[in-house]
Amino acid sequence: MHGVARPELPTRSSVTGLDRRRLGPLPVLAQSVAAVAPSGAAAIIPAIVLGATGPGALLAFVCTTVVCMLVSWCIQQFACRMRAPGGLYSYSARALHPGGALVTGWSALLGYAVVAMAGLLAVGLYLADLAQRLGAPASIGPPLAAGFVLVAGVTVGVILVAGIRLSARVTLLVESVSILLVLVVLIMLFVVVLPTADLSAVLAWKPDIRPLAVGIVIAISAFIGFESATTLSVEAAKPLESVPRAVRWTVPAAGVLYVFSSLVQSVAMPSPTITHEVTPVTDLVSLHEPMVMSIVLDLAIAASWFSCALASLNALVRVLFCMGREGVVPRGLGHTHPRYRTPSRALAVVLPPVVVTPFVLILAGAQQHALADLLTLSALGYLGTYVVVCVATPLFLRRIGEATRASWIVSVTAALLLTVIIALAIVQTFSEQPVLVSVFLAVLFGSGCLALVFRRRAPARLAAVGVYDETIASDVSRGAQRGIFR
Repeated sequence: MHGVARPELPTRSSVTGLDRRRLGPLPVLAQSVAAVAPSGAAAIIPAIVLGATGPGALLAFVCTTVVCMLVSWCIQQFACRMRAPGGLYSYSARALHPGGALVTGWSALLGYAVVAMAGLLAVGLYLADLAQRLGAPASIGPPLAAGFVLVAGVTVGVILVAGIRLSARVTLLVESVSILLVLVVLIMLFVVVLPTADLSAVLAWKPDIRPLAVGIVIAISAFIGFESATTLSVEAAKPLESVPRAVRWTVPAAGVLYVFSSLVQSVAMPSPTITHEVTPVTDLVSLHEPMVMSIVLDLAIAASWFSCALASLNALVRVLFCMGREGVVPRGLGHTHPRYRTPSRALAVVLPPVVVTPFVLILAGAQQHALADLLTLSALGYLGTYVVVCVATPLFLRRIGEATRASWIVSVTAALLLTVIIALAIVQTFSEQPVLVSVFLAVLFGSGCLALVFRRRAPARLAAVGVYDETIASDVSRGAQRGIFR
């Protein structure tokens, strides 16, 4: 009997240069969790939602969690079938026209870059707030915050260049500690205020769709980034298992934390004016407990936002790395560090504007609303990407012969809900901050024009959009790396 001929495997992947097959499931999970920044988001966004919706804040977060779980299901359909450091950008290229995928990619770049700016800004603000609680004069608050932004930005850059395993370990450690600390503080605060709390007033929501819709638009910014583990699918040891798992569980876990944080803030908030402060939960805690809890909370929230900036830049440079390999941005951005195997050139391009922007905003005196504005702009970028991937999901499954009625129902439902949310977000944001909507639409328009230019003058480059990893001969010979931390 003749043996069956084994197909020849390539010796080189299209994404060669990255540190392939090194990360265990926990660092992959930490990437998605840190990009969401659950501790930092739980301390800021529920207060904003509470100010917009009142008692409807809890329902707004429950509804948002359900919507994001539908989006998560759509993303998992790609994540369990392909490995692509471009994440949703590369996924959309497998089902849609490359031009549409290119627009999706630039929307993702906007989301990752701006949320990284927001993360560094929050680090500066919370550490400066901590310094003032320890006795530093208020007059040096802005320059102190700006200095913290620079230090945090340089630290993030060094960690990202030094290798994915180091950045993954730092992210895992920092985010785990910050979540634990924030949970402890929230539980202690809840225990303190519960005896005098009026839970019936907190839960007495009047059926009013408009404030609920506004609350959902704001609340969804607390979940953005949950898909970012997809950008580590090349470096994960078992990506078709660990990446979908990370995407699946990040959303409900974050949702539970946000609902609890909303409940605590609803019963503990003495005045609606606190919801408009830069550090609402820290100010709230300082009203009920000694300064030590406020200090712990400031440190935990700053650590969470630091991890968010780290994880978001991790994702950002990998999407840009993919674009460089495809030739739709300068090809030099597709190069990696020869020793550390990280997209160091892409990082060198994006890190300066990501650090300088929050630095300038603080010194210009715009920190009061800058964090909310950056989170809003990043949410628009993410939402644009999520809508496209939900539309692409049933088309992708149909192309590979695995579409079902359920897949169509879930995908179409998610796409329709997101379309409504993004329309409400654009209308709401345009009425308050038209510049943010203008920037978002300019990115979409510019990337669309770029796709048309490639279609006419360099169709081969446009056709190359959607680069992904494939099994090579060395993968078969060495097998997958073991361990949950590697």
